Amino acid sequence: MRRPVARLCLAMIVVASLTGCFDRSVEVQTEYGKVLGLSGGSSVNGVSVLAEMFRQRGDSVSRYGRLSPRIERYDTLVWAPDTNACPSAEAIDRIESWFYNGSGRTLIYIGGGYVGDVDYYRQVVQQSEGEQKQRALRALAEAQTRRETRSRERHGSLMAQLTGTVSTRDSCRWFGHERLPRAVAEEVTGLLTSGLDSGAVPKIESETWLAPRDSYVDSYPTRERETMLTVDGRPFAFRYRQRDDANPYFGWRANNQLIFVSNGSFLLNYGMIDPSNRRLATNLIAEVDSGGSVLFLESGQEGIAVSDSDYDAHHQWAWITKRPLCFMVPHFLVWGVLFCFTFYPIFGRPRTTYNDRFRSIGDHVAASARLLRRYRSIDQVRSDVRKYLDSGDATVKFRQDSIAEKATKLSTSAESSENI
Repeated sequence: MRRPVARLCLAMIVVASLTGCFDRSVEVQTEYGKVLGLSGGSSVNGVSVLAEMFRQRGDSVSRYGRLSPRIERYDTLVWAPDTNACPSAEAIDRIESWFYNGSGRTLIYIGGGYVGDVDYYRQVVQQSEGEQKQRALRALAEAQTRRETRSRERHGSLMAQLTGTVSTRDSCRWFGHERLPRAVAEEVTGLLTSGLDSGAVPKIESETWLAPRDSYVDSYPTRERETMLTVDGRPFAFRYRQRDDANPYFGWRANNQLIFVSNGSFLLNYGMIDPSNRRLATNLIAEVDSGGSVLFLESGQEGIAVSDSDYDAHHQWAWITKRPLCFMVPHFLVWGVLFCFTFYPIFGRPRTTYNDRFRSIGDHVAASARLLRRYRSIDQVRSDVRKYLDSGDATVKFRQDSIAEKATKLSTSAESSENI
């Protein structure tokens, strides 16, 4: 798995290294928490590399933007919401229901307290000079402003941000938020550091932490909390999972776990550039049962939609996608097209004609007169008849003027054509 992942990360390294070609007209993509989307695959804040690591391990990977009954088909959910706010109570209830309805299920929730575009522009500033460096400095200032705006969405007042106080208003059943001065990790320990090179420190930047809640474990006696990664002595990643000694009646829900990571420092595309970060991500994936189905949930700043149906009720054609119409409508369309080709062809329906051998010269003259009648010009008819008579046909025994006069009458009256 390392070789394909290394190739994917190499593309990110090249992008970050081409600072000499930095141009204001080519902005770095910053779409957050997306696998594909408009720019999620190439975004520094995307999760396409993480999705590819799951895929290379043998898991099937999909993406979706809603919590609906569809999530019951998947063993693992990965959710990196584009917001600093806690998920809604409705979303938590829906995921808890999914968690309860099967075994070997895992949720990986990635907090939104980190954006990779700030670190990207810092590297550009360090490796550029002159006018390019000035443009990079302006881009860095804009990225920092966007990051501070995201931070204020969670912590509210400026005084709370300056003092680094704990935010108690923004908490949910799973975790609470705690804000400390922004810092880069100096010491990283825990379960996810297995196989890390000696002396290597992953590049993890933290400001907002997801704090585990003892009340959650108290509410679910069959579950326990475990710290998976510690950064400078504080839990950075933790999980709730079913206890091994849980009630045997609940044994079919074994290996279920809810994993929470404070931010995406080592899981977003830009963070995957660092080899130590990739090691942490690999160890995190190893904690999930292999060979299953993985669904990446994509949600914007307004949160994720929760629905009891897999179909969008606001779409005017949504009824076509519901069973059993989703199977019937295509058949009706096929048979309808065949019906139109059969009964309403472009050139009319084919007709059977009979060859009547008992025809006279009068019938031929009458048919010719009907054709000439379509000209709707007497002079044109007379001109065509004269040209025919002047062609030198020796069998013609009648005077030209007489035949022309009769043909003219035939072209203007159906009765006279029958009297010929």
